[in-house]
Amino acid sequence: MQHHDLSVIPDFLAAWMREQRWFASKGTEPRLERIGGWSFSDEGWFARIETHLIIDHGSAKPVLYQVPLTYRQAPLEELKPFHIGTTVEDDGVELHVYDGPHDPAYAWALIRTILDDREADVDETSLGATARGQRQPGVEIATVVGSHVLSGEQSNTSIIYDMVSADGHAVNPMIVKVFRALHHGENPDVVLQSAIAGAGSRLVPQTMGSVLAQWSDSGREEGRAVGHVAFAQEFLPGVTDAWRVALRAAEA
Repeated sequence: MQHHDLSVIPDFLAAWMREQRWFASKGTEPRLERIGGWSFSDEGWFARIETHLIIDHGSAKPVLYQVPLTYRQAPLEELKPFHIGTTVEDDGVELHVYDGPHDPAYAWALIRTILDDREADVDETSLGATARGQRQPGVEIATVVGSHVLSGEQSNTSIIYDMVSADGHAVNPMIVKVFRALHHGENPDVVLQSAIAGAGSRLVPQTMGSVLAQWSDSGREEGRAVGHVAFAQEFLPGVTDAWRVALRAAEA
């Protein structure tokens, strides 16, 4: 699927990014550059589903952001609070642009990428970026029946999924953290929580999977960076954060 052309970042997207909680360089004028991205098949959602990797050169140290967007020809009333702007295709078709995690089309595509071990779609506009879902071994695949974004987060965007088992019974919800600021290397949150859960501990939620991506990085000798861009777990309100578990163990 051809990505929407973001070789020039539209003003409405730059203005929107500057207002988001996860945007680190508050009070500065962003200088944004798209360095890659990927897309997901819409599979009947009537939406173009894309993830863009956008670096801000306006801060003291450049920051790379993950910006999932959806594009729809017809506006959706339920997504009105998450409408970012409109853009026009080369053929004159107007598209409405939404913050991806709030759109069920993106939410569904992301969780299927993780649970089905899928690769995201790429083409020449991906600029060498790739992304692949990785389901945790032994995880049973459930069915998504609804999703919503967890409110109040600062640095990430988390999507809560309501799930049912193969026989139709409700099972524990799932949470997928979409990491907004990206960096080279495995995310310690993913590694630590996966290790604790994999050892059989029920003090932290069960790991369900992740998305690992690669992108061009001129600042690295090999010219490439690799890192986690999303992390899926059971959603168990009240369960202890993995970092607290590790700290308590170290102090014992």
